[in-house]
Amino acid sequence: MFTWYRDSHICIVYLGATNNCVDMRQDPWFSRGWTLQELLAPKRFAFYSSYWMQITNGDSTRHPVELEREKEEYGEKYWHEGGSTKKTQEEASETFLWATIADVTGIDIEDLLNFKPGLYDVGKRMGWASKRVTTRIEDMAYCLIGIFGVNLSIAYGEKERAFYRLQVEILQNSNSKALFDWQGDASNYNSMLAASPACFSKRLNLQANEFPTSNRDPTTLTSAGIRICLEVCNKVPQQWNQPGATAFSNLGGSSKPGYRVILVLERIKKTYLQYKRVALIEVRSSYLPNETSSSAVFIQ
Repeated sequence: MFTWYRDSHICIVYLGATNNCVDMRQDPWFSRGWTLQELLAPKRFAFYSSYWMQITNGDSTRHPVELEREKEEYGEKYWHEGGSTKKTQEEASETFLWATIADVTGIDIEDLLNFKPGLYDVGKRMGWASKRVTTRIEDMAYCLIGIFGVNLSIAYGEKERAFYRLQVEILQNSNSKALFDWQGDASNYNSMLAASPACFSKRLNLQANEFPTSNRDPTTLTSAGIRICLEVCNKVPQQWNQPGATAFSNLGGSSKPGYRVILVLERIKKTYLQYKRVALIEVRSSYLPNETSSSAVFIQ
């Protein structure tokens, strides 16, 4: 579906609850799961109100990237002289429209203008979908397939397992820690993964988004859980107030100056290094114990 929208000449968007740019903030089109790719994929748009009136000026509402290409094609002289009034009005109208959409969706204008599918900014892209809804549970995963550029088979009836499979596919094709930066309910299939995109609405904005490329042990899914190489300390300070916790790992810096993002773990098998995730918290750097050791652990 993503490719279908990307290859289209123009995408016509009907906003059934909108009369102008001001009240488009409440339109359900911006809260549906499937419309996320409809917003990001096309290169050319026409937005229409509930009365089938075009919301902005011009023969069609264009993606700002198209406006820039047109400026290059016809030249600065045409843009600023012969077609100056009309083009300037259209450009201003487009700018206001996309600024409004960025505010409504929480998606940066740069991402709206130059979106590329793939495994970039995994946590941020999950966040875009965190407040969206779909009729079927599985569609919250399926509507993100094109966003991340991964392959995932469709199997209606699997419910929450669909989002688990999507995360596994991302995990096996990227080196990102951002997939673990979430809050809320864990997946029923692995505690390290989120139950739904809604868990990414309150991320801690982990700064070190990737594991070191020198890490010779890639993160993989095994029968014993997710195998991951971490710096683990098998002692959790009591002041952290994490019942059941027996270990932690420092994943990287936080968006808060002087704080670190800490993965709190509980060891579930003593025979080998098998844990489950307890929480993800922020801790002052000065409060961290130094007794850590690097090893491959399994998280169920």
